[in-house]
Amino acid sequence: MYLKYSLTLLFCFCATSAFAKGDPKTQTDAIIEAFKNVKAAPEDGKLSDADRKHNKGAFKALDAFFDYHTLTINTVKKNKKAFKKGELKKFQKMLEELIRMVAYPDSGAFLNEAQITVGAAKIKGNKADVEMEALLEEEDFETIATYHWHKVKKQWKLFDVSFDGDSLIKDYQNQFGGIIKEKGVKGLVDLLNKRHAKEKAKGNI
Repeated sequence: MYLKYSLTLLFCFCATSAFAKGDPKTQTDAIIEAFKNVKAAPEDGKLSDADRKHNKGAFKALDAFFDYHTLTINTVKKNKKAFKKGELKKFQKMLEELIRMVAYPDSGAFLNEAQITVGAAKIKGNKADVEMEALLEEEDFETIATYHWHKVKKQWKLFDVSFDGDSLIKDYQNQFGGIIKEKGVKGLVDLLNKRHAKEKAKGNI
């Protein structure tokens, strides 16, 4: 189930510009391969220097697929007024970094193990949905992820993912909204900072 909570937060490795102008189906195929290109840390240790260097390029390739501004701001869509001047941008930057640190390696590890089937794109105007079926036979686990794309300056960018019909962004909205209600924006930012420090301490970024 960790795929759902990774994007908590998506080939031969090629230049990111080659995929920036693709249609939604092509983009989905490409982002899956880009995730699979990320090196995951071994359970009993840390990434080698060579693998960390490799992942810097792999992360940059993945960044090209996302509309991070829309993705991050929508997680607190109903609570934007709770943020003071300057706090919202700092929150967005922190969440974006956490998605990279956690979702990129976790999603890559999952997708490398799973049997993947990608369906046709369902396009409505400037938005498109593409379903991906992922199966792990050994664990008897199956999920359907729907990649939600929209056009940003004529390019298809990812702004949300649903797992078995549940939107990741809505999950975040509920989680973050509850934290803000109980502990305020500072409480939410403190939790993100602690998670960021924990991930950075692993030495794999």
